[in-house]
Amino acid sequence: MLHATWKKHQLQFKQPGGTSRGVLHTKNSWIIEFTDSANSDSKGVGEASIIENLSPDWNSDYENKIDAVCKISIR
Repeated sequence: MLHATWKKHQLQFKQPGGTSRGVLHTKNSWIIEFTDSANSDSKGVGEASIIENLSPDWNSDYENKIDAVCKISIR
């Protein structure tokens, strides 16, 4: 069975990044790790990475959506 967990990671820009809504010095990224309980050698890592308050997919419920997806077990 596949299981997923996530953690938030803040990226620090070496140089400020300009956007249409200002300058960014940091950006959040959500790292998702998948593991297979039937095979401990099987593992996958992915990333959900959008710019908060700028990307059209962003809303204040974003982390709850990631959490809900990670709670789904795949057989």
